[in-house]
Amino acid sequence: MIWTVPPFVTMALLSMADRIMQSEPSQTLEEYGEQYLQRWILEKHSMTGSVYIHRILRSDYDEELHDHPGDNLSLILLGEMTEITEKGSRQLTPGTAVLRKNSERHRLELEEPVVTMWIMGERVREWGFWDKEGNFTPSQEFFHRRSRPLS
Repeated sequence: MIWTVPPFVTMALLSMADRIMQSEPSQTLEEYGEQYLQRWILEKHSMTGSVYIHRILRSDYDEELHDHPGDNLSLILLGEMTEITEKGSRQLTPGTAVLRKNSERHRLELEEPVVTMWIMGERVREWGFWDKEGNFTPSQEFFHRRSRPLS
């Protein structure tokens, strides 16, 4: 499900995110020796849900689609990206909110960093990446394999 929130909501949340992003990220994900995503944890609870600010620094390198451990909502606060799903692609711009089931697979393409508020419900499964043949790689293994720079 996708919809657009009013601009004043996007601007208020972006202002809050800007203040939070003045501090060091709670986590940084890397792929092939390059930063991929910076995460600031606002709330983290496996049963009641989690709230994060994400600064996505670049597109997914590989063509694998990924899923998530719980149902989730992405709200684009700054920047634009294309979300590639099994059903096609869609352009996500500031104010766009996307509600996904945990099993929905996607990948992201962007020209410049994108800031999102990402809210996830109860953690119900391991998340990871799916290749074109339908093979699943758990997220930790996926990022461990890609922890070294490309040669």
